[in-house]
Amino acid sequence: MKEIDNYNRIMADLKKCPTSQVNKLASEATNIYSLLSKAEQQEAVQTFLAWAEKSKSQQPLKYAWAKFWDAWTDFLFERYEPALGKVIDAKKLFEDMNEPGGSACCLTIMAGTYWTLGNINLTVKLGMEAQRMLVPLGMYEHFHTAVTFVLGFVSFESGNDADALRYFESALEQAEDLTDIFWSCHALHGLGKLYLRQGNNEEAFRKFDRAYREAERNGNALVICNSLSELGNYHFQIGNYEESERFHKQALEMRLANNFIGGAVTSCMRLGEILIKDAKHEEALDVITKGLALAEQIKVKPKICQAHFLLSQIHESKKEEAVALSHYRQFHEIREEVDKEENAKRLKNVEAVFEAEQAQKDNVIIRQQKAEIVRKNAQLQETIDALTMAHISRRARAFTFGIALVLFVFEDTILHFALDLLHSENYFASMAVKIGIIFSLKPISVAIEHYLMKEVLRKKKLKLVPSMDTSENSLAVK
Repeated sequence: MKEIDNYNRIMADLKKCPTSQVNKLASEATNIYSLLSKAEQQEAVQTFLAWAEKSKSQQPLKYAWAKFWDAWTDFLFERYEPALGKVIDAKKLFEDMNEPGGSACCLTIMAGTYWTLGNINLTVKLGMEAQRMLVPLGMYEHFHTAVTFVLGFVSFESGNDADALRYFESALEQAEDLTDIFWSCHALHGLGKLYLRQGNNEEAFRKFDRAYREAERNGNALVICNSLSELGNYHFQIGNYEESERFHKQALEMRLANNFIGGAVTSCMRLGEILIKDAKHEEALDVITKGLALAEQIKVKPKICQAHFLLSQIHESKKEEAVALSHYRQFHEIREEVDKEENAKRLKNVEAVFEAEQAQKDNVIIRQQKAEIVRKNAQLQETIDALTMAHISRRARAFTFGIALVLFVFEDTILHFALDLLHSENYFASMAVKIGIIFSLKPISVAIEHYLMKEVLRKKKLKLVPSMDTSENSLAVK
C-alpha cells in the first residue's frame, strides 16, 4: 500500500473515532506524514483542517491536531516564521486539554525551527524537554526519533563527539524499530560524518554505504538521492574524485528525473567542484551552467552566487579573462544582495524568536492565572459552603430552642401523659422521661439541619434549570 493510501485510511478512522482513540491514530499518521510528497502533504492538511474547523467545539482534540499538522506542513515547506507562530498556538490548545503527546510534538517542531534559525540554546532546551515528555508515552515515534537526531547533530556541530555518537545511535535504533527509512538513513549519515571527522574512514564508508543500500531497498527517491550525495561527499573528502563524480552524477540524474530542483542545483555545484579539481573544465562548464539555469529558475541566490564564482574560476583557467571578470563581478554583486537579505532574515528571525518566547511566557502566565482563579474559586466555594452550613446550624439551633421552650412549657402535661401510659408514678420513671426529652433535642437539631440543607440544594437546582433551558434555547436559535 502506498504511503498516501495508508495515511488517508488512518485519517478517515481519525475523523470517526471517539476521543480516547484520537492520539493513537494521530501517532500513526505522524509516522507516515513526512514520507508523503509535498503536493500530498499540502492537500492532506488543507482537507483535514477544513473538516476540523467545522467541528472544533465538539471535537477540540482533533482540531488541535489539525492545527498542529498545518504548522508542521509550514515547517516542512521551510516557511519557518508562520510555522513557529502556528505551532505555539497548537501547543496552547494541547496544554489546555492536558495532552502531553501533542505538546511534545509541538516542542519538537519548535526545536527544529530554532535549530534552522541558529538558536542552539533554545534548540537544546526544547529538544530535551520534548524527549523527556515523549519517552514515557511510547507513541509519536517519528518525533522521538527526530528530536534525538537533532540533539545528535547539535552535539556533532558543537564538537561533542561522545554525545553525538550516543544520540545518533539511539536515533538509528528507534528508526529501525519503526522501520522509518527517512530517519534511519539520516542517523547513518550522521554517524558516517562523525566517523569521517574522527579519521575512521572505514567505519564512515560502512555507514554511508549501508544508508544507500537501505534507501535503494525501500525505493524512496528522496532518501536515495541524499544517500548518493553523502557517498559522493565522502569520496570527495578522502580525495577519491573519480568515485565522487560517479555518485554525484547519479544523484543529479535522479534528482532531475524526480523534479527535485533544489537538490539538483546542489548536485550540479558539487559535481562542478569535483570536475574543476580533476581539470575537466569543459564538463565542469556544462554542468555548472546547467546548475546556474536551475538556480535562476527557482530564484536561489546563494546557489546563483556560487555558480558565478565557479564559472569565473573555469574561464580564468581557460585564459578567458573578460568572461571570468564578468562572472566574478556578478558573484560579488549577488553576494552583497545575499548578505543584505541574510542580515534582514537574521533580524526577522530574532524578532520571530523573541515573539515566540514572549508568546510562550504569556501562555505560562495565562495558565498560572487560570490555576490561581480555579484555586480562589475553590476557596470561595469552601467559604460559601462553610457560611451556608453555619447559617443552617444557627437556624436549626433556633428551631430546636423553640421546640425546647414548647417542651419546657408543656413539661408537666407531657410528663403526666407519659406516666399515664407507663401506669406508674415512680420517681425514676419521671426522671427517665425528662432525660429522654433532653436527649431528643440533639437528633431533632440534626434532622432540622438535614431538612434545611436539602431545601438549599433544591433551590440551587431550580436556579440552574432555567439558565440551562435559556442556553439551550439560544443554541437552538443559532
